[in-house]
Amino acid sequence: MIMKNYLKVLSSISVLASGCASAQFSTSKVGSLYAPRRTPEQIEIYQTQGPKKKYEEIGIVYACCGHTDAMVELMKKKAAECGGDAIYSLQDTGAHSMNASVLRFE
Repeated sequence: MIMKNYLKVLSSISVLASGCASAQFSTSKVGSLYAPRRTPEQIEIYQTQGPKKKYEEIGIVYACCGHTDAMVELMKKKAAECGGDAIYSLQDTGAHSMNASVLRFE
């Protein structure tokens, strides 16, 4: 849990330092890479309740760009590139940035 929070903070700092209109992905499983299998348009969004199907959290996606809709689109694109099927628990982290967990269905 401490390592996960450390990765969140570290990635948030790198997102903010790199400027807006960007998205970053931080894996929760070191050494694990997943092939993309969905387009950004196919990425499902779960806000308060997770999916009913089995899944694993493969990482966290962060975005910075100014307004919510654009940040969500950036996070969906990055989640798709990294092999995710959904994003869960979108959170506004301030300073025009957001993060969410990236899920991969079993």
